[in-house]
Parts: sequence; structure tokens; C-alpha cells
Amino acid sequence: MRFAGADKLNLGVSYENPQGWYFGLLMNSLGRYPTNNTNTESLAGYTTFDAKTRIPLSQKFTLNASVDNIFNQRYQLFAGFPDAGRVFQIGLSANF
Repeated sequence: MRFAGADKLNLGVSYENPQGWYFGLLMNSLGRYPTNNTNTESLAGYTTFDAKTRIPLSQKFTLNASVDNIFNQRYQLFAGFPDAGRVFQIGLSANF
């Protein structure tokens, strides 16, 4: 069975102040795992770190931003298909 026996560990720490500012740092780790039904082929494990933040700009608008895979760790979830690498995201939320 694919991915059977893979060890996974996720850890995170975050802080949010009374004004609504938020910052989080997350670690995602996956150990070596089999990639075929007979468990004879496997891919190396990997660990990535992500950062997320939320900053209220006003009563109605909030800025959201994140960086996934901060250290640009190279890995493959499926053989022959590399990950996306470091990913930056930014957004604006509005509440009416």
C-alpha cells in the first residue's frame, strides 16, 4: 500500500495579540516512504518550515501573508514530480 509506514510530524507555534495581529511558524516533516504497492521503491523524507501572518489594517480589512517551504527544501511527493519549492502568498480580506 502506497505511503504506508511513513512517519509524519507536524509542529507549530503561533502568537496572536488582542489587536488581532497573528504570526505562526510551522514545521512539517515526513519520513522516508514507499511509493509503490509492493513497498519496494521509496522516496527520501523531507522537512519544511512555513510562516504565516495576519495584520488587521482597519475594522474591515486584514492583510494575510505566508511563505511556505521557507528554506526551499527540494523534495518529491511522487517519483519524477518535484515540489513547487518556496511559495509566497499574499491576500487582503474584507469584512462588511
